[in-house]
Amino acid sequence: MIIDDEENSLPRLLYPDENSKNCPSVPAFIVVGGNTLSRGLTVEGLVSTYFARIVAQGDTLMQMGRWFGYRKNYELLPRLWMSDSSSESFREMVKIDNSLREFIRENYNLMTPADFPPKVRKFPGTSYLKRITSPSKMRAAVETDYDFDGTLIETTSFDKSPEIIKANKACTENFIKSLNKPERSEVAEAWVWRGVSGEDIFGDFFSPFKFSERSKNFIMLDSMKKWISTKSDFYNWNVILAGIGDSKRGQWEIGNGVSINKVERGIEKDYGDAVFIGNTLASPIDRVADIYKSNYKSKEDFDTVLKDRSKWRELRAECGLRDVPTLLIYCISKDSEPSSINKSKLDVEEDLIGLTVIMPGVKQTKLKAQYLQIPPSFVRGEE
Repeated sequence: MIIDDEENSLPRLLYPDENSKNCPSVPAFIVVGGNTLSRGLTVEGLVSTYFARIVAQGDTLMQMGRWFGYRKNYELLPRLWMSDSSSESFREMVKIDNSLREFIRENYNLMTPADFPPKVRKFPGTSYLKRITSPSKMRAAVETDYDFDGTLIETTSFDKSPEIIKANKACTENFIKSLNKPERSEVAEAWVWRGVSGEDIFGDFFSPFKFSERSKNFIMLDSMKKWISTKSDFYNWNVILAGIGDSKRGQWEIGNGVSINKVERGIEKDYGDAVFIGNTLASPIDRVADIYKSNYKSKEDFDTVLKDRSKWRELRAECGLRDVPTLLIYCISKDSEPSSINKSKLDVEEDLIGLTVIMPGVKQTKLKAQYLQIPPSFVRGEE
């Protein structure tokens, strides 16, 4: 048998002619090849396959499954040998296929593809496969249904419009005043509210709050709300109003006996209509401001762990807060001075409101989309 990978060579796979006197009787054939064998041919009577290819695209992997299909009269005979990585990749493709079929079954009688195009699940970050198909074939597909598990989402870009800044500060003050009586943090300069409803946070606070278009994660509030309502206790948030112990910029007086020292953040970039303060807003100590010392049971010294800036997640988990969604609020002084030579003085007319959301779950360094989908407006020809 011959496999020839040169594009213009024929035949690519030559079976011996059983009627020819020159064809010897043999019990089996071994076919060896590369791209042509793995993707371009159907091998008659295929029984055993040794698969050693490694690919990064799902559609390419599926095309290489020469053993797929109905093998009449010898369904129980085919055998397959492959690496663990290849086996796991095929399993991932089966999960994606099943997910798509389930989506179609659920929506078959409810809407047409023009109303809600099918969603294709993306590969997890641990997968050997990196994408469904090539970017040129995905074309208008967009990422959707983000996985917020364990993410830390912060407002690090702020609009410079005085009207927006004032509106956000007033919105924040109204939200804080609507909460029950807070308690003082045991470990940080902060006020803490417990058991705050997610409906109140999203409806009364996030909804009227004006986020900068550069704060991409906060623009996806619907996706955030959908995810968190299915993954944790949506009605049991902690809210932290954080400040610093000794502020040169005065206090933010909110009312109802609540006030907090303003914090300082310099500018890393000025876009003209917005400013960027850097990649981090909340300090590690503020991220654990809602813990109770009495809940800490580890043998490690509490103060040592508290001072370790890299262990705030472990500390939250140890104190039973890993699965509690948490909102941190800061008042950033308009007179903030730069904290390093890489930053400049904050150039805004009013104090800024900075927000940090700690999502429940295991640490995830980057927000990841779970599905790809063609926007319905594109399918309907509106784009």
